[in-house]
Amino acid sequence: MNLRRAAAIALVGCCLSGCLFPHPEWSWPATGTVLDKNTRTPVPRAHVEISGYWSASTYTDEEGKFDVPTTAQFKWWFIPFGDPGCQYTISAAGRETFQRLDICHTEDFGVVLLNPAN
Repeated sequence: MNLRRAAAIALVGCCLSGCLFPHPEWSWPATGTVLDKNTRTPVPRAHVEISGYWSASTYTDEEGKFDVPTTAQFKWWFIPFGDPGCQYTISAAGRETFQRLDICHTEDFGVVLLNPAN
């Protein structure tokens, strides 16, 4: 009987805390500059995408700079069991794609160098 009562209290607490209902969580921002590896010139219009626990995307500007802003995204679970990770992908025409799987957190890529496509 005590086990059922504890389980019921835990379930009610979870429901009241928002665990079982959609609620907003804020994504992490990402910034950086994309350059051509050989010429060290900016790569404009490169597509920058974050997928996984968060999803967001943007394009680099004429100077190769990007800024993926923080956005509210609705989630069903309050606390994931461990960090499911985020896939960071940067792609541009005529260049190899940059990919990195990492924990989801504020990311300053600094300078990302893209190789010419083979």
